[in-house]
Amino acid sequence: MTEDISCNELYRIINRALSRWGDFDDVPADREIALFNEKYNYRRTINPQLSIFEDTLPSQDEVKRATQFCKDIETHRESVNIYDDNSLELSEKFYRRLYQNLEYYAPHFSPQNQLKYQSLKQIIQRKLPELQNTVLLDDYNKEIDVITCLHKAQRSETSLRAGIFINQLLNSEDIKAMPPSPKKVTLFEKSLKLVDYLSKESNSRSRKFSLKRDLNLRIRETALNLGPSYKERADLAQYEANRFQKAIDKAQKYGKEPKKRTMSLEERNRRAYDEWLYR
Repeated sequence: MTEDISCNELYRIINRALSRWGDFDDVPADREIALFNEKYNYRRTINPQLSIFEDTLPSQDEVKRATQFCKDIETHRESVNIYDDNSLELSEKFYRRLYQNLEYYAPHFSPQNQLKYQSLKQIIQRKLPELQNTVLLDDYNKEIDVITCLHKAQRSETSLRAGIFINQLLNSEDIKAMPPSPKKVTLFEKSLKLVDYLSKESNSRSRKFSLKRDLNLRIRETALNLGPSYKERADLAQYEANRFQKAIDKAQKYGKEPKKRTMSLEERNRRAYDEWLYR
C-alpha cells in the first residue's frame, strides 16, 4: 500500500500541529511531520516517478517549509508551557518566521482551528514592532464595542469603564508615540460617543466638554499629519474643539454668576439650548 505523502496529507498534518498549540502534554506538535519526512524521503529515493494513481506530491521546498512551521509551533508551545519552569525566551526573528508561515498556511486551516489561528496570530503580532500598533488599535476598538454594549444594556459599570478608557486613551504614551494612520483617526472619532456615557453625578458638564475638546484636538492633529485628503476631517475636528471650548467658557461663566432663587423663562431656555447644543 502506497504511503500517503500528498499535499492534502501535508495540510492535514499542519492542521494537527496547530491543534496541538495550547495543549500542555507530552505529544509533540512536530511528531507527525517528522514521520512524513521519513516517508517522503524514502519514496523519492526508491521511486522518484509519480504514479498516475497518486495525488500531487508537495515539492521539497514545501515540505521543508511545513517542517519548519511544525517545529516552530512545538517550540512556541514549549515556551508558553505553564508547567515548565525552564521556558525559552524566543527571538524576534523566530516570531517573524512563525508569523510568515502562519499567514502562508492560513487558507488551509480548518474551521476547527480558526480560534487557535487567531489567538496565536495576535500573540505573535504583539511580539513584532511593525505589528504592535495594529494590535493596540484593535484592542482599543474592541473595548469601545464592549462599552457600547454595556451602555445599550444599561449596565451600571458603563460610566466607570468609559471613564477609565478615555483617560487611558488620552494619556497613553504608546498612543502618543504611534505614527498617524486612518485607524488612529477613527479610534479617536469613535471614542467621542463614550463621553456621553459618563454619569452626570461624577462628571460635570465642563469636564465632558473638556474631554470632547481634547479628543477632537487629537483627531485634528492626527488627520493633519495624513495629508490633504484628511484636511476636511481635521477642519471639522478643529471646529468641534472650538465649539466645546466655548461651551466650557459658558459653563464657567454660569458657575460664577450669583445663584438665583428663580430664573426667567429666557434664561432657562438659553441654558436648555446650551445643554442640547453641547451634549
